[in-house]
Amino acid sequence: MIHGIHHTAISTPDLERALAFYRDLLGAEPVTDFEWPAGTEAADRIVGLAGSAARAVMLRLGNAMIELFEFRAPTPRARDA
Repeated sequence: MIHGIHHTAISTPDLERALAFYRDLLGAEPVTDFEWPAGTEAADRIVGLAGSAARAVMLRLGNAMIELFEFRAPTPRARDA
């Protein structure tokens, strides 16, 4: 039986824009702001990517936590509009 979740992770190509929505518009409270450089093996294992680099912000919105990521490496693939 699931009693709850710790957080939801969202990858975004524009972290500042996502923060403007969740923090500034919805009122989410920043809890932590961190990043890791390429070559951080533990981060690569967690996200399942080789050579990853990213900045992430954890936000609290009521009783929910939202983790926003902006990957700097590897370079994201282009998507259809």
